[in-house]
Amino acid sequence: MTIPLFVMIQIVWCIKCTTQFFLSLVIGALYRIGVQRGSAQIYYAAISTASVLYWEQTTCRTGESMIVFDLEWNQGRGADSLEEIIQIGAVQLDRLGGRITGSFNVYIRPCIHSRLSVGAKRLPALALSMNANADFPSAYQDFLNWCGDDDVFAAWGSQDLHVLEKNVAHWGLPVPLVSEQFDLQEAFGRTVGTNRRIALERAVSYCGIPDVFSYHNALSDALYAALVGEHIAADALY
Repeated sequence: MTIPLFVMIQIVWCIKCTTQFFLSLVIGALYRIGVQRGSAQIYYAAISTASVLYWEQTTCRTGESMIVFDLEWNQGRGADSLEEIIQIGAVQLDRLGGRITGSFNVYIRPCIHSRLSVGAKRLPALALSMNANADFPSAYQDFLNWCGDDDVFAAWGSQDLHVLEKNVAHWGLPVPLVSEQFDLQEAFGRTVGTNRRIALERAVSYCGIPDVFSYHNALSDALYAALVGEHIAADALY
């Protein structure tokens, strides 16, 4: 008996969706265990498992390796007060929309502001920053070492690189070498035909990406932003 082609397509699609569903459950479990136990190894295992779902080759985009990063910070009082970075998370791509080739995550002990802002208190992994051993200068140097020769950066929104530069200036550290920077939030908006700033959560849902990590964690948000990058049109980057 010959199985019609459209039936075979449906069977393959169901197998893929079922596999992604169960992998999503595994990823979610690893993530929760990692956060609860404060285990970076378990957390990284979850991130690595998630990236397996998205290692397909795509037609996108810049043709060069890229760092997609995200920051979490404690906002001081006053308009000119420093946004003190308390977590740096990033993923390395072989190109925007391509495969994830590495990840970076560091929690940083806050030491500048005496109080936590409302936003900082709501961060899901705040306890890991409060109990961290790393200060910003050492964490930043680790980040630069991890980036290596990569000098193309992207983030969800335009604020993160500016905040990073302000923290670098505060500590009197060398500025990161950036040859190009991309605002993935703006580029995604252009791709879907709107001038509005779309929240990362909505973009993830729109793209059908498994929603298994907590948002407002720098590494999770960097991963999500990188995966959404697969759906950004090439001409929307510029």
